Amino acid sequence: MAATRFATYRSLPDARAISRAADAYLDVFSREPYSETPADRAGFADRVQRMAVRDGFRLLVAWEGETAAGLGLAVVAHPGDWWRDRVAERLEDGEIDRWLGDACLEVVHLAVRPRRQGQGLGRAIHRALLEHTSVPTAVLTVHPEATAARRLYVREGWIVLREAVTIGVSRDVILMGRRLRATRAGA
Repeated sequence: MAATRFATYRSLPDARAISRAADAYLDVFSREPYSETPADRAGFADRVQRMAVRDGFRLLVAWEGETAAGLGLAVVAHPGDWWRDRVAERLEDGEIDRWLGDACLEVVHLAVRPRRQGQGLGRAIHRALLEHTSVPTAVLTVHPEATAARRLYVREGWIVLREAVTIGVSRDVILMGRRLRATRAGA
């Protein structure tokens, strides 16, 4: 196995990198409990392109040679951003202030290819994705049957904000939040 090299993209990566990250995405999310399809792979690639222009964009890819072994995708969410506002609709006013505020880190995806799961790669991607941000909190959703992902998040300090929420057309998901140690902006 090739040594793992982490690359953090803060602007749109080239098409080849997006395609290989999308391969890793589909390898993970085509399996239970997600059951996504090749069309969802294309959706991931489209999401990366759309999010690349957003505040705080970061796509972290764990490369093993030319293969993406895992990835993380996050952006900074502000009032007026679609996903952030849907989350706010599920929270009480005090929770909105505490967890979303004027800006929070929206963790969009964290995925590790099945052959690399259980080896600490997910934890490494998670930690790298969350470091050097200027916002005080992060939020994400996790599928209720993704027990390994949920265990990782709990071990890494995430708490459950809501057990079963629907955001857009998503199935019921678990909404989680985590306090971050804010660092200087742009670091």
